[in-house]
Amino acid sequence: MLLRQLSYFIAVAEHCGFSRAAAALHVSQPALSQQIRQLEAMLEVQLFDRSGRRIRLTDAGEIWLEYARRALRELEEGRRALHDAEDLQHGKLRIAMTPTFTTYMLGPLMEAYYRRYPGVKVLIQEMNQERMEAMLLEDELDVGDCL
Repeated sequence: MLLRQLSYFIAVAEHCGFSRAAAALHVSQPALSQQIRQLEAMLEVQLFDRSGRRIRLTDAGEIWLEYARRALRELEEGRRALHDAEDLQHGKLRIAMTPTFTTYMLGPLMEAYYRRYPGVKVLIQEMNQERMEAMLLEDELDVGDCL
């Protein structure tokens, strides 16, 4: 199964037709129909009722639509996570810690972090848990740790 097939399936379902979906996707209607037929063959189920003037989802198509949308959402979240990880190569990381954690554990952790992400500037603040929670909620910190 191809991502393209999932996208095409969702478009046909949302546009209630192959011609409108093909126009929205900027593909030919025959190419779109072929991809949907291949998807149906792979799933061994008919996703659309093509018997009337307008096509509609079959019961199986209704079920599959939910899963197809979820799959594309998850894949998009994964793509964003990869970009977020890539962004860790540069920028800044705002950390808050309680004094206990800072004293005993920060040194070794930061040494390893700087080796792995030399382009990231780390801003560290000591504070109590209540202030830390408030700053995290206000998006003024990226990480807060207290022991």
